[in-house]
Amino acid sequence: MTHDFKAMTLAEFTKIVASDSPTPGGGTMAAWCGVQAVSLIKMVYSLTIGKKCFDNVPPEKQLEFTRRMEELSELSAQFFRFMDEDSTAFSCVMNAFRMPKTCDEEKQQRSCAIQEAYLQSAEVPLSVAKLAVTLFSYVRLAAEYGNPNAVSDAGVSALLAHTAVEGAAMNVKINTMSMKDREKAALLEEAATSLLEDSSLQKEEITAVVYSKIT
Repeated sequence: MTHDFKAMTLAEFTKIVASDSPTPGGGTMAAWCGVQAVSLIKMVYSLTIGKKCFDNVPPEKQLEFTRRMEELSELSAQFFRFMDEDSTAFSCVMNAFRMPKTCDEEKQQRSCAIQEAYLQSAEVPLSVAKLAVTLFSYVRLAAEYGNPNAVSDAGVSALLAHTAVEGAAMNVKINTMSMKDREKAALLEEAATSLLEDSSLQKEEITAVVYSKIT
């Protein structure tokens, strides 16, 4: 089953997540955290650019705010695409398991389809994690130079970005567990672990900046 999550109301989305359907699941929600992280970044930028506080921002950082603001809509759109892709990928896993296995040829085709589906189900969340890690540079700008009255919003955005990375990393690993190609699985797992370590460090640095301004 495919979903157009961007077209759903919040109530519709919440209802389908809470249903007994395995999709959308944790991987899709990791991408959703990316969507929300971007939304909060955009809010802080909107409360900064052109406002009185913007006069206190160094000129080179003002240009950076403007440039990055233009990039945020595409980042959000990409996370929405990953939401759809993640749910579709896991649906492919379930469909592969439903394939007939009455003879050796069918069993082989089914096995190949299952493995391909697991690979896709690991690759999509890895892409989510990669994109979510890029958000920290946007959040850092908001935390360090954004409207001081919205610095806590920048902090929450950092937390959401990290949740997107960690949630995606979990979904990489639960799918690689079922992959027979252990070399490829190991590469995917190593990439996810590296992204998670990077995310943890950046999240801590940014929240430290936030707490320094609100305590």
